Amino acid sequence: MKPLPRLLLIADRFTRPDVGHRIRQAVQRGVPWVQLRDHEASMDAIEFATGALLRDLYRINPDVLVSMNSHLTRAEALNLPLHTGFHGVSTTEAVNVLGDEHLVGTSVHSRYEAVDAFRDGAKYVTFSPVFESPSHPGQKGWGVDMLAKVCEAVPEIPVIALGGITPERVAACLRAGAHGVAAHSGLLRNIEHTDTVSRYLHALET
Repeated sequence: MKPLPRLLLIADRFTRPDVGHRIRQAVQRGVPWVQLRDHEASMDAIEFATGALLRDLYRINPDVLVSMNSHLTRAEALNLPLHTGFHGVSTTEAVNVLGDEHLVGTSVHSRYEAVDAFRDGAKYVTFSPVFESPSHPGQKGWGVDMLAKVCEAVPEIPVIALGGITPERVAACLRAGAHGVAAHSGLLRNIEHTDTVSRYLHALET
């Protein structure tokens, strides 16, 4: 399995046309990994939006990694990586259906959940929230010390830091042992600024 990219865009509400436009911009500007997430859309909307987005994103960058959040049947039909958590099937079920070699990731919020996810077959985990996030105001982050404990608990798999991740906070996450970072608001809301993606990528390279 190829090494995972170090920058992940959580493309929430990806079925909305305005969000789809921003996702395309993000990949044009260098985002290497996109997770398609929409917990409120119908399956018809998800199927339509997924097909259109995949065609465009692979045309923009044939090597972009696109994963599906929660929807096991859609991931299986399109042979996409699957990310699961509170809204999706269990990690065990996903691995049983998709196969042990398939890229399956899991959302975790503690080192104990990270260990369970690894034992159940997850190939990576996202740990959140590291910092307070604009998408979840008032929810205090666990901090980089807890991120470090999660990374120490599962050294066998990549840990992706999520929650309030700005370019300025990337270095602290990497020092804590994270393989990379994920962002939602920090990327999508600011994608009109042409240097947004490059600032994340530069921080990940230094």
